[in-house]
Amino acid sequence: MTKPNTEYHVTSLVCQVWPKHAESIQSQIESIENVEVHANDDHGKFLITIEGRSQKFLELKTEAIKTIDGVLTIAPVYHEYLIE
Repeated sequence: MTKPNTEYHVTSLVCQVWPKHAESIQSQIESIENVEVHANDDHGKFLITIEGRSQKFLELKTEAIKTIDGVLTIAPVYHEYLIE
């Protein structure tokens, strides 16, 4: 009997937020499971990664980030998936 393939996805995003609310927004983003802010600047730009077992999972997490008050834009930079 063959074992089903398991997918592993990782994506990176650049997110622009209102700079005066950046600290609060970063905390909200980091409270989302499997989401991490790796870098930010004084102008409200964040570099974010999301890891998960499906593309749908990544989409749901991206949508959750978009709904945070003060998030202006979110743009994908990279997406990779592996079959384990």
